[in-house]
Amino acid sequence: MDMLGDSLLTLWIWTGEIIAKGIGRFIYGNVVENLAKNAGTLWWLKDRATNNPDADVRQTALQELARGWKSDPDAFLFLKDRAANDPDSNVRNAAFRELRRGWPGTVPTD
Repeated sequence: MDMLGDSLLTLWIWTGEIIAKGIGRFIYGNVVENLAKNAGTLWWLKDRATNNPDADVRQTALQELARGWKSDPDAFLFLKDRAANDPDSNVRNAAFRELRRGWPGTVPTD
């Protein structure tokens, strides 16, 4: 990644951390949309959805991953893993909702 890309990703990480705390999903979504072509973006979203200590950050990251990378072959498996293994029930439920929305018929509806 070039210096500009590194700087943008750093800014994005900082912005994403604040946004998930309540400043607004609109800005976060636009950041994700604008950086979607960056090769590190998908990796970063997966990392935030798995490793961030804040459940709101993990939930927002997995929602953006589900909506922005639906065609990625690993997205479905990643969301299934988060739905089963995230320590927070709200994040697990969000992963199930995204699976039902993006991949209908692949998970039980209750």
